[in-house]
Amino acid sequence: EGIKSICEAICDKRHNKIKYVDFSGNELSAETAEFVIRRWREVFDPKYRRVELKMTNNCYGSNFAKLKMLISYTGIDLGLSDDDEGSMSDYSEKLSESEENVEDSEEEGDRSARIAGGDDKDVDGLLQGVGCMKFTDQLSMSESSSNDVVSFLDQQLKLNTIQDAESVAKCIEQQKCMRVLELKGNTLGIESGKRIAQAIKCHPELKRCLWSDMFTGRLKDEIPPILKSLCSAMISADCHITELDLSDNAFGPIGAEGR
Repeated sequence: EGIKSICEAICDKRHNKIKYVDFSGNELSAETAEFVIRRWREVFDPKYRRVELKMTNNCYGSNFAKLKMLISYTGIDLGLSDDDEGSMSDYSEKLSESEENVEDSEEEGDRSARIAGGDDKDVDGLLQGVGCMKFTDQLSMSESSSNDVVSFLDQQLKLNTIQDAESVAKCIEQQKCMRVLELKGNTLGIESGKRIAQAIKCHPELKRCLWSDMFTGRLKDEIPPILKSLCSAMISADCHITELDLSDNAFGPIGAEGR
């Protein structure tokens, strides 16, 4: 439901600067992918406005071929079937078949041999966290000089409280022009997120938010309030965001509540 809501928000014609959307590695089901594809075809006619959409490495399973047929003559990329994680229904069928084989082998008195030759695939392998949710018009880094970049890249800061975030917030507030804010590789809490959001309001010129790997060690229900604080600040400042990188955060469907 989270991806569907985000899709509807992107399809709002007010977001006319977006040129590229990446929903790869989000554990999307075939049903969700079909919904997104149909909305994309309705809103983004490639003859008039082409917005590329990438949805590789998801969980389409046996419906992959059907989805491939739906994306003809569009800017949508589903990747290769070999990269697909497989659907839970496909996995359940395989699991059921495996269980039947085990039962048969027990009747034949060869249970141990059957188990030794079975498939040890764990369901956790199908439930990987969200790898990337990225909306960008692929603005080149060369368009941003070091004078308008504020970066705390991989400093491994554990920002739990307002006090923890004070030095980061001050640095943001004191920057004359900030078109790029990079927080990758640090950890934000709810209170520290509010303080940084307050600082962001000083920069309506902000365009690129490089916020991957930003919630390590956080509970999943902490993430939506943090995202809401940051996004509300950008809205209040009337920022025209061209790139929002939230990859490697593994926040799952609940993270979409912070959109």
